[in-house]
Amino acid sequence: MFQLLTRKRLPKTLEDRVALLDSCGIRMAPGRTIDELLISFTREEYESQSLGLLLFMLGSDVETGEFNLPFSTDVWTCDLECIVEPGDYARIAVRMRDIAHGDFPIENIRDDVDWEEQTAWLEFELDGKLVRLTPEFDDDWADPALFSELAKLLHQRRTGRRFIVHGLDGGQSILIGTATEDQMRQLRKRTRESFEWLE
Repeated sequence: MFQLLTRKRLPKTLEDRVALLDSCGIRMAPGRTIDELLISFTREEYESQSLGLLLFMLGSDVETGEFNLPFSTDVWTCDLECIVEPGDYARIAVRMRDIAHGDFPIENIRDDVDWEEQTAWLEFELDGKLVRLTPEFDDDWADPALFSELAKLLHQRRTGRRFIVHGLDGGQSILIGTATEDQMRQLRKRTRESFEWLE
């Protein structure tokens, strides 16, 4: 009897799903645990749907104990409604630098957000050159074009690693990471998630 070939099903258990992402380059940070993931959502919630919820949490910080302990240093869940004061664009640049694991060595990062003038800028040094970006002011929303500019700068360095993006909740949050061409193929094939190059 003829049967249509289907893609391999996702692993059932949370532990196996974490292992699948680990094998594709999205790893839990040392010291982070499954029990910490279960603080925010139940095991059933993680295991009864796609990998989107798990990816969202891996890009987030642990919701107990010390603050600013990310579940993974390979991805970052960015809430795009995050521009409130000076320092916010700099924080975006720092997180994108960190998830690139040395391939995006920006330094001397500084910014300004001026609500009265409705202007913003971000400056940093990369490979000995000063880079100044002027994101469009849109209340407390980060300018999507700024992410594209940062992605372009990493791609131009030809390290073999590029920024990737995954839409998480219909527009307000995105998952940002980095991947090689091979890792991107594996992510798309094995996770059944809509990862795209950040361009």
